[in-house]
Amino acid sequence: MSNSEEKKLIRDCIDSLTVYAAEVAKEDSESYLIDKVRSVVEDLVAYWGLDYGGDSYSAADYLRDFDSVIELTIAGEEDRTYNEDAVINGIYLYGMDMIASQGDDAKGDILSVCELVWDISEFYG
Repeated sequence: MSNSEEKKLIRDCIDSLTVYAAEVAKEDSESYLIDKVRSVVEDLVAYWGLDYGGDSYSAADYLRDFDSVIELTIAGEEDRTYNEDAVINGIYLYGMDMIASQGDDAKGDILSVCELVWDISEFYG
């Protein structure tokens, strides 16, 4: 998979993680899961360098979009589709790349993301 294909997959993953967080917020706007997903989105943007190197979006833009989608979804003005494959494949790619580049140092981050995937699977059950 080329670098541009990986970045597209991660962007798609971020979009679907955002949809998930918005759907959680619709049910409980104070859920800890919203901040957890926002943190993972921030980590994905930084890890994959989506905020520099020719990309037109900054990290702040990704987070602003995240917050906006949540607000619009709660208000009933936004309706996006969750893509399970994008999340699973994006998180898998992220985890595998972290293992290859950071080894045991990545354990905590990988476990945190795995917990999020578990939370997502329970939500969509």
